[in-house]
Amino acid sequence: MKERFLKMFRRSRDLNAIAEMSEADLADMGVSRAQAQALAAVEDSVPVRLAEMARSQHVPETVLARDRDSWHELVHRCAECHDVPACERYLAREEGMDAESVAFCPNMAMFNALAAR
Repeated sequence: MKERFLKMFRRSRDLNAIAEMSEADLADMGVSRAQAQALAAVEDSVPVRLAEMARSQHVPETVLARDRDSWHELVHRCAECHDVPACERYLAREEGMDAESVAFCPNMAMFNALAAR
């Protein structure tokens, strides 16, 4: 229960901070206000899991950092994913989870495109 309240307070604090940011501040971060608000609502585990999956697909972090629109789209898809257990098993390299086992990932087409850059 305490963990839930802490998450709620963090999100509230983050949303208040975003509301106070100027358009120039947001532009410096490379996001719109709507994108920043959407990112603030994402569970903390999503960007971590997303970055791990990107690395496993040979997408350099520099590519993710450089293309903010793609990053936002990837995060949104990852946050909406209905197969997090398969993702966690794949990232943990559990037995039977080989490279072909990533068909569950809604971001795989974009990872492939980013890796080819």
